[in-house]
Amino acid sequence: MNPAYKPLQAWKGNDFVQAFRFKAGPAKARMDLTGSTVLMFVTWPGGEISREMTLSSSAGDAVLDQASVSLTREEVRGFPLGRATRFEIERRIGDDQETLLYGELVVAEWANKD
Repeated sequence: MNPAYKPLQAWKGNDFVQAFRFKAGPAKARMDLTGSTVLMFVTWPGGEISREMTLSSSAGDAVLDQASVSLTREEVRGFPLGRATRFEIERRIGDDQETLLYGELVVAEWANKD
């Protein structure tokens, strides 16, 4: 499966919390992540963060098709403004690993200077 591209946005000085629902195949069926480890890697000039994501069900059943991540406001403050920060979400199950999603983490700032 080819990974999907999607830019995300973070606000400098705020926590970043994001949930992702994954689907697979031509029918866009819910992707069951049970037994998987899903990681988010964030890189920018001068730094990187990796985070294991929390798995859950978007429908409240036994199918774990959603992965959530949280970055603290201190971590987001370290990202440069604009499109210089990149991310990748990777699924690992057994000996297999695949990139599910990638893109830029576009960091914005306005009047908030903390």
